[in-house]
Amino acid sequence: MPIFTSSWPRHVAAASIAAAVAGMPSARAQQFVNGDPVVIGADQAYDPGSGLFLRRMTARAQAGAVHWRFGPRAKGFALPGAPQKTAPGITPVAGNGSGPLGQGWTIWSTSQASFLKDRRPARASKGHSLSFTAGLDRQLGRRFTAGVSAGLVHARLKTAFKGGHTHNTTISITPYFNHAITGWLSLDVSGGYVYSTESLTRTIPLAASGKTHANGYLLSTSLSASKWLGRWLLSGRAGLIVSRDRWRAYTESDGTFVAARTERLTQGVVETSASLWLDPLMPYATVAYARDLAGSTLSGADRDDWTMTSGIAFYGSGALDGLTADFSASVILGRKRQRNATISLGLRWAF
Repeated sequence: MPIFTSSWPRHVAAASIAAAVAGMPSARAQQFVNGDPVVIGADQAYDPGSGLFLRRMTARAQAGAVHWRFGPRAKGFALPGAPQKTAPGITPVAGNGSGPLGQGWTIWSTSQASFLKDRRPARASKGHSLSFTAGLDRQLGRRFTAGVSAGLVHARLKTAFKGGHTHNTTISITPYFNHAITGWLSLDVSGGYVYSTESLTRTIPLAASGKTHANGYLLSTSLSASKWLGRWLLSGRAGLIVSRDRWRAYTESDGTFVAARTERLTQGVVETSASLWLDPLMPYATVAYARDLAGSTLSGADRDDWTMTSGIAFYGSGALDGLTADFSASVILGRKRQRNATISLGLRWAF
């Protein structure tokens, strides 16, 4: 026989359940009380604003890798008016068939680490992402380059608004193509398959977890122009990103069925950059403006941002002949109570 009895645990449990039920829509609360299966839309289980937050970040990392490959730090010394005095090891790029790269292959990679934060009360979350992209391409004649890249992005967010975490992993396979239209103007186009997985946990209104995956695509194009003025390299770019991810329906661990959802994003980008050649280094600064032109969930007052980037590129010589290393740091400003800070490392080896 128990030494004493008490009803307080039952009272606490009942109060917890009542509080949880009180926070549910009336129809869902009645399903919970009756013990019936709960069916909710994707916008209730997964806040669509946070979904677009991750989609925007992932698409930029994937598309930005190819744009970096054909950016001014990679192609600058193939342009008319490039400084005559260059460090040993500088190798020409697309548009110049006289050097090793003009006759052979190039392997390259980009790595990024980002800090993400969303301070809006209904979508409060913070975390980090890591991304890596590697590519291989070959010069086709004097003005064309074709290749393929593979990318991996992993993001982890602490979702305060639902008392849980989100883990998102994205894998992409992207063929790409570059055309040096003139000595100073070039066009790059890329597009490929994207596969994503996502695992979620929550404690609001009750503890539960779930996992789903998506199939999608990413298309991007960019028109770039660059010009040397003495030791200064000035460049500009206009680009477009189009992506779609179709997430499968799933059932959470508490029996909650979550409907399928589709995330879409179309974004335009305009960028300007200035670089200074200090043999064998090239420091630079970049300002980019991005605007969401279409998407699954867009706010009319929160559709654009500015990216401020500063970095320095190194051109190898001797044993490092053919190597370009590019380190940069950037911050994205302009989104309402959202922040994204990133450090990046780009490597290119011509052989």
